[in-house]
Parts: sequence; C-alpha cells; structure tokens
Amino acid sequence: MKILILPDRQSLDRPGAARMVQAVRSRFGQDAELVFGTTPEQAAAFPDLPATRLPRDTAIGDSSFTHWVLALSILPVFEGWESVDLPGDAATREGKALFMMEPDGFLHPLYFDASGRPSTPITAAENPHIEQNIFIRMAPRTERGSSYFFPYATYFSLMPSAFGPVNEFGLRLNVDLRSLETRDPDHRVVVVLGGSSAWSPCCLHEEMFPSLLEERLNAHSRDRGLGTRFTVLNMALPGNTVLNQIITYVLFCHRLNPDIVLTYDGFNDLANGIQTDPHLLNQHDITYLPEWESWAKALMGAKHVSPLQPTTADEPIRVLNGPEATVRAFLARKRQLMRMVRDAGAAFVWGIQPSWFGKEPSPQEHAMFERIRKLWPRALPLYAAMPRLYELVRKHQNVPDDGNLVDVHAHFGGYGADATLFVDHAHLTPAGDRIVADLFFTCIAERILPNLGPRRAS
Repeated sequence: MKILILPDRQSLDRPGAARMVQAVRSRFGQDAELVFGTTPEQAAAFPDLPATRLPRDTAIGDSSFTHWVLALSILPVFEGWESVDLPGDAATREGKALFMMEPDGFLHPLYFDASGRPSTPITAAENPHIEQNIFIRMAPRTERGSSYFFPYATYFSLMPSAFGPVNEFGLRLNVDLRSLETRDPDHRVVVVLGGSSAWSPCCLHEEMFPSLLEERLNAHSRDRGLGTRFTVLNMALPGNTVLNQIITYVLFCHRLNPDIVLTYDGFNDLANGIQTDPHLLNQHDITYLPEWESWAKALMGAKHVSPLQPTTADEPIRVLNGPEATVRAFLARKRQLMRMVRDAGAAFVWGIQPSWFGKEPSPQEHAMFERIRKLWPRALPLYAAMPRLYELVRKHQNVPDDGNLVDVHAHFGGYGADATLFVDHAHLTPAGDRIVADLFFTCIAERILPNLGPRRAS
C-alpha cells in the first residue's frame, strides 16, 4: 500500500505533518508507505517532514500510489468545497482510493460525482453498523453523521467509521458489550458517561481519554502484579445530559455490572437548562436538547405550537431559567445517577468537565474563541451565563468522599497561556484529553482500587 498525503495550504500547521502520519497509520497500519506531495512553498516552510516528500504535481502524476489523502485545514461540510484546491482530474484520480482528512485527523472516504463535485457520504459498505436497527436505517446519511429518533433515549447518533470504532448508537466502542456480561472476576469494567467532551470529538480513538485511561490502568496492574485486566467503555454521546446518561446506564450498562462508573459532564445540563421548558426544569428537574422541541412539533404535526427558542441563526438564545434552578436540576439528576450506580455495587466518580473560561487562554485558544463568537452570535447569552453556573455547581455539589469528586475544571485553571488545551468552548485537544486521563487515573488508582471489593454476581 502506497499512500500520497496532499496537504492544503494551512494543514501542515493544523493538524500538522506528524499528526497526519499518525492518523493515516492508525487507519491503514504501520507498514503503509507514506509520501507527502508538497508545493515549493510548503517544502520551504516545512523542511523536516516525517516521511518522504515529492513535488505535488509530480506525485499526483505518479500512478504507483494506491491511496490519496487530501489533508484539509477546514471542514468542507461547514465551509464549502469551493475553497478547497482539489488535486488532479478524473483521469489521475482513476483507480485511487481517495480520502479526505479533517483538521483533527479523521479520514473520510472521498468520492467525485460525474460533474467532478466531491463529497464524503456515509455508505453501508464502509459503515455496516448503520443498517443494524430499524431506527438507524431511517437516519439521514449526512456527512459526519446525524442524530436519529430512538424510543427510549430520545435520540442516538449515526456516526461514520471515520471516527474510529463506533457502534449503531454512535458510541465509540471497539468491544461487544454483551460479551462483558460474563467476564472473569479479575476483569474489571469502567464505564464513562458524558456528552461530547467525553466522546472526545477532536481526538483519534487511541487519543481519547477513556482509551488512555484503559492503558494507564492496565499498566498499573502489570507493574504491581495485580493480575487485573481493565476495559474502559466510552458510553458518552454528543449532546447528552445526565438524564441521557441515566437512560444509557439503564439500557446498556447496568446489565454489565460495571465496577466503576465515571461521569464527566456539566456543560450540557447547564447550557440546556437555562433555555428549555421552565415547568419541566423547575417542577421535575428535566432538561433536554432544545432541538427536540422541533422534532416533537414535526412528529405530532403541532403547527400551532412554537418552540421556546428562536429557530433562526441570527436570533440570540432566550434565557428562560435562572442559574439557581438550572444548577439544582443538574445536581439532583447527578445525585440520582450516583445513587443508582452505588446501589448496584459499583464505585462512582463525580467528574466536572472543564470549560473555556476556567484557564488563561493561549493565543490559539483566544483566536478560536473569538472566531466562535463571530460565527455563533446567538450563543452569546449562554456564554455570559456559564461562569456563574459553574460557580454555583462547585458551591452546592457537596460530593461525599465516596463520590470521588474530580474537578477537572478547577485543575485546568492551573494552566496558563502557554498550554493550548481547548479547541472551542468545551472540547479538548489530545493534550487536554491526556490531562483528563491522568486525573481520573490518579483518582481510581489511589481512592478506588485499594477498596474495590469482589464484583457482585450479574
């Protein structure tokens, strides 16, 4: 296998040449022959690439390459293909396996239609999991995935294999869950619950903190001769609130009899809590993604009822609930999940995810935050409310000792402008996920493993 990597003008800055190589080898294996096709300007600016290089035009005309990887610094699904310098023509692309690499290293199969227009559709050939249940078969095959209706969880996600191993529910798993129900007594399972920050949308599968945590725990066991094997399951999903986590736990986790359940959340419950139905939040501690109001309106043909939030991009979010009520509802549901987990015999880890305002921004972070504010002005009321919401959470959470609080947000406050850990308001770089993995490993190794008793029978 001989792979040609074709970076665009900015992608050698991000994701960078080393990460391109890592991403390609993660997808195609360590034995693939990699070659960069660079322009004279790129060759001058980046003289030390971690692979062979050829002039771009020469490489495009070389028929010996079996694969082309177009490495981009933008996401065409959001910014359009018009700004992308597409390589070659139909003749030179003939017979090549073509891929588009996102700025975060994810590789999507790339196709050209008869008119030469590119796209990265989600196909069953590349993603057999998208045919595995009736509800996912109804989901739109939009680029980079979509949400689909599910009767017991409101929604799950159709995600492409570009993100690494994923299952029919959008969970980043490389293990059959049912196989863990009858595991050996020395095989311990750690479940991670949360939203997109736990799903780690800017990390390759091996870079996301649940994968790193599994490595650390198994190395810890080997080094100390414990004879224990650990599997860490990333059961998080973009958009999930704690109520979604509870449903995920009931549907998939409880029957596994996990040894440890780790939660890593906060932003989604707080961000949604201030903008969803006041009666549901104040009387029942229920919040949800505001988009589900439009789903319900369409499902029930309720033309006479308007969603509570504006449906146009230029109108700001309406703050419908106060910070005290929003925080109370979040903490009530998180305590409920903690009780459920502990009553089932597992240890619980109460993690608080970091948010952008908790650390001094690096120049890259500052530029990204400013860009997000300009691109998404409707979220400015949400951003203005978040510091106070986090302050109230940390004031009122009162986590018991055996709740094993890990305040990642507070820890990130110790990093300064020399550390780029965020890619936006809540999602982390691979360096950020490494810190998260270290924090949770320390908690588990020092506070939980010494007191972890025999596992209850399933």
